[in-house]
Amino acid sequence: MEENELNVVSTGNAPSAAEKRKAFLKRFLITLAAGVALAAGFMFLLGAFSKETPKDTFHALCDACFVSGVLIAGVGLLVISANAGTFTMLGYSVSLWFKLLRKDLSSESRSYYEYRKRRLEKKSPYLHYLCAGAVLMLAALVLFIIYSSK
Repeated sequence: MEENELNVVSTGNAPSAAEKRKAFLKRFLITLAAGVALAAGFMFLLGAFSKETPKDTFHALCDACFVSGVLIAGVGLLVISANAGTFTMLGYSVSLWFKLLRKDLSSESRSYYEYRKRRLEKKSPYLHYLCAGAVLMLAALVLFIIYSSK
C-alpha cells in the first residue's frame, strides 16, 4: 500500500503501521456500510423483497450489489484521478468565483501554480473505495452464480 494512501492525522509523529491499518479499516467499514445501504435501496427499488420466485429475487439482489459496487469503485477511481490533478483547474476557478462573490479579494491571492502545488500535496485516500467496491462486486458474482444455478 502506498504511504500517502494510509495517511492519518498525526500529532507531529509519523503514524505507526497499526494506526494506519486501523484508519484504513475504519474507512473501509464505513464505505462498505454505505455500499450495503445503497444496495438495499436498489433492492427496494427493484422490488427484490416482493418477487414471486427465488430466481427473480436473486436476479434483483445480484443487480443491486453490482450497481452499488460499481458506483463505490467509481468513486475510488474519481479520487485517484483527482489526486493526479485532473480537476485542479476546475477547483481553482470555483474557489476564485466564490472569493469574488464574497468580495474577499483583499485576502491573500494565490496563483494557480501555488494552488495546484498545495492541492497535490494533500492527496486523499482511495484504497478503501476500491476494496469496498470489489467486495460488493464479489457478492454480486456469488449471487449471480446462485441465480444461474436455479
